[in-house]
Amino acid sequence: MYRGRGIARGRFDWDLELSKPAVATFLFILLSLVPLGSYFYMHRTLARRYALLEEHMIAEMKEVTKLKQDVASFAKVRDTLSLTSSALKAALRSFGRPLPAGLEDALQDGEGFSLASGGQTTADLNATQQGYIRVPSEQAAGSCTPDGSAFTETRPYAWSNFFKAWKHPGVFVELGAGDGEYRSPTYFLERALCWTGLLVEPSDGEFAKLLTNRPRSTAVHGAACPNDGEAKERFLEVTLNGLWTGWSGFPSHFDPAHSQAINERTGRRQEGGAAEQWAAREADVACFRLDTLLRRQELRRVDFMSVSVVGAELEVLQAMNFEEVEVGVIEVDVSGDEHALASFLASKGFVQHSTHSTRAHVFLHRNFSSTSEAA
Repeated sequence: MYRGRGIARGRFDWDLELSKPAVATFLFILLSLVPLGSYFYMHRTLARRYALLEEHMIAEMKEVTKLKQDVASFAKVRDTLSLTSSALKAALRSFGRPLPAGLEDALQDGEGFSLASGGQTTADLNATQQGYIRVPSEQAAGSCTPDGSAFTETRPYAWSNFFKAWKHPGVFVELGAGDGEYRSPTYFLERALCWTGLLVEPSDGEFAKLLTNRPRSTAVHGAACPNDGEAKERFLEVTLNGLWTGWSGFPSHFDPAHSQAINERTGRRQEGGAAEQWAAREADVACFRLDTLLRRQELRRVDFMSVSVVGAELEVLQAMNFEEVEVGVIEVDVSGDEHALASFLASKGFVQHSTHSTRAHVFLHRNFSSTSEAA
């Protein structure tokens, strides 16, 4: 028991009676208020700091968004420069003309960014894939009215037999597209029926023409290969009177008869006034897996695929993931093992339908319907 007297005459004079439990309770309550006060103080301080941090984050996000817009605008300019330089060099090479002194370095400066890189620098992607992909402009992609009746040239086999009943434009992929017009099974589909798609051509001269002949499709200046990157061997371009022949390719994939025919024609002594002037030259080309190109274009469905790669058709198709992309019709210009190709495609759900133009084998997927409209 604690006793004390009250306050009197300017001094403490207390007379209180407090029990020990009461004092303990009082002290407990008093001590409990200390951490509670500290908690509220810290909570208020943290709330202020969080609010400031949130303001800074919002400001940073605005800066990042603006920076992304600036980078996108810059990339478009660099892409245009890259495409222009690639097309110019291809055109000059097709005429056997060297680049003027100093122009090679100037054009090379514009190839650090490309449509293939999506704005990444050369260090981010293999240098052999820089500046090799042309996407159509919005104006070119939207300027088309389907009118097959106005097209006077021969209709392709695929359209006449499989897509004639379709009411809407479809999607195609053509490997070995040449100049995009001569003997192209997709030229009619794009120019007359407004189909769009992907064209792949490694020849410098033919690619330069392709850019003009096929403005509505994505064009790839390279070869379809089992792997991305620089080709393991040089590409052999075979021409007749300076024009595309369809005989070009990687020599390791040529069958003996094909190689012999090229050697005989290009090695034949051309006498004065000869009508046929065969020539062959080697060139370094960029390689692209079909998977890489399809994913880049975000293609999940290809209605018609044309493959003309002179002996490499099986390896090229084996490098494609058929689980990711739905393909309706495949037309293959077969130069290699026909049975191995047919067996592989059968394992992917395709049935051989017909053969035309000697080597063109047509395969239909089991789910394809020629009466269905393209989505």
